[in-house]
Amino acid sequence: MSLRRLATVAVATVTALALLPATQTPATGAPPSGTWTTVGPGGGGAFNSPCLTDDAWVVGSDLGGLWRSTDEGTTWTQLGAAAGLTQTHVSSTACLADGRVVVGTEAGIYLVDAAGGTATRATITDGSAPYVAAVASAADHSVLYAVAHPAWDALDPEVLRSTDGGATWAAMTAGGLPRHRRVVALRTHPVDPDAVVAVTGPSRFRPAGTSGPRQTWISTDGGDAFTRLDPDQGPVLDVTYPDPAQPNTLLLTSRTTGLWRSADAGDTWHHVANRTGLVLPSPSGTVRLFDAENAAWGDPAAGVWESTSAGAPGTWTRVSDLGDWSSGWSRHIRWWGVGTSYQGLLQTAAGTADGTTTLWTDSQFVYASSDGARSFHSVTSRRTGPGAWATTGVDNTVATALAPSRARAGLVFVGYQDLGLWRTRDDGASWQALRPRGVTPDWGGGRLGGNTLTVLADPTRPRTVWASFGGDIGIRGNTRLLRSADGGDHWSRVHGLPHQARQISGLALDVGSRPGHRGLSVVVDHEVFRSRDDGRTWSLDFAGCRGCELSWVAGDRTYAGGWGGLWSSRRGGPWTRVSLPGVRWQSAADRTGHFYDSGYRGVSDLAIVSGDLWAAVTGRGFFRSEDGSTWALVSRDRYARSVTRSGQGDIATGSSSAFRSGGWDDAHPSMGVRVSTSGDPGSWVRVDDGLAYPLAVAVRTAADGDLWALSPGQGVVHLG
Repeated sequence: MSLRRLATVAVATVTALALLPATQTPATGAPPSGTWTTVGPGGGGAFNSPCLTDDAWVVGSDLGGLWRSTDEGTTWTQLGAAAGLTQTHVSSTACLADGRVVVGTEAGIYLVDAAGGTATRATITDGSAPYVAAVASAADHSVLYAVAHPAWDALDPEVLRSTDGGATWAAMTAGGLPRHRRVVALRTHPVDPDAVVAVTGPSRFRPAGTSGPRQTWISTDGGDAFTRLDPDQGPVLDVTYPDPAQPNTLLLTSRTTGLWRSADAGDTWHHVANRTGLVLPSPSGTVRLFDAENAAWGDPAAGVWESTSAGAPGTWTRVSDLGDWSSGWSRHIRWWGVGTSYQGLLQTAAGTADGTTTLWTDSQFVYASSDGARSFHSVTSRRTGPGAWATTGVDNTVATALAPSRARAGLVFVGYQDLGLWRTRDDGASWQALRPRGVTPDWGGGRLGGNTLTVLADPTRPRTVWASFGGDIGIRGNTRLLRSADGGDHWSRVHGLPHQARQISGLALDVGSRPGHRGLSVVVDHEVFRSRDDGRTWSLDFAGCRGCELSWVAGDRTYAGGWGGLWSSRRGGPWTRVSLPGVRWQSAADRTGHFYDSGYRGVSDLAIVSGDLWAAVTGRGFFRSEDGSTWALVSRDRYARSVTRSGQGDIATGSSSAFRSGGWDDAHPSMGVRVSTSGDPGSWVRVDDGLAYPLAVAVRTAADGDLWALSPGQGVVHLG
């Protein structure tokens, strides 16, 4: 049967969206207008390296570049490639007195105008500096320091110095600094521009035992020669110059011996107290500590401790415990809400010199305090109603599944890695977490967490939805497929699927089947299962689907595919392999990852548009077929991820060089979202306004014709 003669079609990809009949709305030739807006619940992680200028607060991330707020955390704007910051992975920051921010990334150094929100890349005249793990400013801000490593998980530190405010950088000799160390932070002298301290120890990518010990090394000649600063204190947690009025005073905290003070720039040390942790910004004469690496709910030693007598024994008071922190939608403060940044303890917090304001970043959220660290509140989301939340703009999430309802305008389901399944009924103005009890792992009392890799909304019944829930990808026995008849408030288990499933993905629905007796397909650990009773019971349909991770339904055919190829079956008959010209399918030995990895190569999406069947093949591009048998490559795109029919009846595609981790390809950048009336060369229009990076792993159309998309690091975005 020719696809051009189909009266009804349905295509459900990893995001499980069933399309309307291709003949309902003709192409208009007018591309969607407007700006993409981040509309998720906020947070997600991972965050790091906060700093504050007079004009803005700034926070880095592992996937979404940089965020800045000019209204003290009420709203945030993401800075990415559109602003000149072409690296998605920010590894360090330093704020300058003139309002600029020095940003270290996995591929060089950038200078950001915090007030204007633009970035320019610095020139490194000597040295390679691929992964800039730490940056710092000297007292006059014309002298800057950085430490780089050959790779994100490598040792062998290289010290860089700039004397022109960060425009150009050169490598220093760094004699005496051990090569088999991971530098996690830099500290500079409050007066002497030639004095800089390098702190070594474990990081996200080099844990304890592979990173070298927790130590401090000081240079007094601008980075040419280093000597050990902490000979007797034990494993160092933090070191800082606490008071510009006493420029030679140093504070040091040790995991095993507590708090130390030096009044002569580190020549001699005196033990102060048996307290340890991160040294928080505080006014002169006051010391504040928070042991973020050992914060435990109910622990009488946890929280922020303060001494107004320079840390003298007997003068310590706990001014904040975990109960004083407002965690927003998470409700996870006792498990996830208080921790270190993913770049380590020393890139967790920053604040004003008087200690009044403190910014805190951790693996999932961003917090702020305006009362001297007495209490902290989340600045990643705001409450919009009972159990409902909306982002402030900080939404560094990995969204994996998207299903705008075709039965009710404003209703959208989004699945996330780590954050489970969420629902909005008002076009993203507010979100509720959908938490099936007793299914996802106990990530904090079972209240939230897990991975939803696929979700399917029924095209005519707004209260019927199917979704997968489980532990992280690759953890056997934690994944389940559930069905809800009340919009996700309550869930029931289905029958017939393996109990020890690692991954359930690619839900698809036949819109030609009757409501209440829907025909569905799904891929479970590379095998295709089918249901003919509304997804209540399932049976194995195709066990030989090598490398399959996704499924689709188009007319009377079911398709399944992934990194190993594309197969089709007509009306439940035998499965046959589909050939796409010029595509070399991967073998199990050479595959670079599953669909949710940045290195994935294979079939990513199928859709019917104006009677033609379209396929997105990551690593190759977009293909078109009139009959499902003969295919032609229409548009080359090594990062092709998504294809769908826009609200105007045109072809809309998504392209992304990243998914679960940072990624940018200067030579072949991803194309973000594009729309075409015909698919012919010269007819494609970029629709990227509002995307911090041109990244879109899924593009879908809602009931009202609006486009929705998933953008790695930016989360779920809406073009209305």
